[in-house]
Amino acid sequence: LWKPAKDSDDKSSIFKSPWSDGRPGWHIECSAMSTSFLGKNFDIHGGGADLKFPHHENEIAQSKCCFENSEYAKYWVHNGFLTVNGEKMSKSLGNFITIRELLEGGVSGVVLRFILLNSHYRKPLDYNNKALSDAVNAIEKFNAVFVSGEIEDANMSDVAPEIIESLKDDLNVPKAFAHLHELVKRSKNNDKEAKKALAASLKFFEFAGDVVEKREEFIPSEIKEKIIMIKKCREKK
Repeated sequence: LWKPAKDSDDKSSIFKSPWSDGRPGWHIECSAMSTSFLGKNFDIHGGGADLKFPHHENEIAQSKCCFENSEYAKYWVHNGFLTVNGEKMSKSLGNFITIRELLEGGVSGVVLRFILLNSHYRKPLDYNNKALSDAVNAIEKFNAVFVSGEIEDANMSDVAPEIIESLKDDLNVPKAFAHLHELVKRSKNNDKEAKKALAASLKFFEFAGDVVEKREEFIPSEIKEKIIMIKKCREKK
């Protein structure tokens, strides 16, 4: 796609053409890289939801024009955005958190995996204390059904077919998780087949393991300070 030159453009990046002085649109970079390494047709193209238009639509247009009979990418996987307490994560807002910091702060990798999977990839994902607490409760609920080693010894061929079907449906992990909760309920009612399927499914998602040693580590410092203030106020009536 050709971008006509503007008076404000850097002259060193402007080329003469039959149509006008200008330059290729910056979307050409992705078409060039994709087709160079993957060919004129490939399976999956990913990217953030904000890139659908104009970036990805321009990639499709120019690539299909460049290569005869090209469909470019068969499937487009657009992910939602990550927020923290409802706000976009950024260093300027002081809410930028890395996985390493959470792990060093005592949050289990099992819990982080649950949080990241618990929202469909196309949907926004909000990281907050409730999401953290809910994840801890869910993992503890899953693991409470078993004694040590039972999940690790499970046969992967016993993974619940409903879970596999959910994942085959555009990676619908939240629906798969709903089946996990249903298997927990059935397992508690002495359904041996459900318990076998649950163990294999938890092994499949790698949800076995310690969740957290001290839940109070998850309480933000400002909340802890307010709790202390409330206790002092009550003592003083």
